[in-house]
Amino acid sequence: MQELDSQRIEEFGFTDAQVKELLGNFQKNLLVDFEQIRALCQRGESKALISNLHAFKGMVSLFSKQAMVDRVAIIEAEAQAQPELEKSNVAEQLKALHAQLVQLHSEVQAYLIDFH
Repeated sequence: MQELDSQRIEEFGFTDAQVKELLGNFQKNLLVDFEQIRALCQRGESKALISNLHAFKGMVSLFSKQAMVDRVAIIEAEAQAQPELEKSNVAEQLKALHAQLVQLHSEVQAYLIDFH
């Protein structure tokens, strides 16, 4: 399943240089930011986890398909609803999301290689 929304990228109307810079930064930070979210979940840092999930949702909304954005929104909502330190369901959902993010990361890399 394709995770990258290349049509959305084209709709932004950015110059080629801007697209390369934005996607390059996105690719560089995608998995790093995700690992920080997983670490916050493991440590039970609820407020920071929710804040980081919200920011992450905004980041993925720029370049990924809506289904991924919705999935991150569901995880964020569950993190908000669950009491402190009871994040096992959130941790499981993050684990499942990881495969999609790896796919998105590789699609961004391929897009950048093939880009103009």
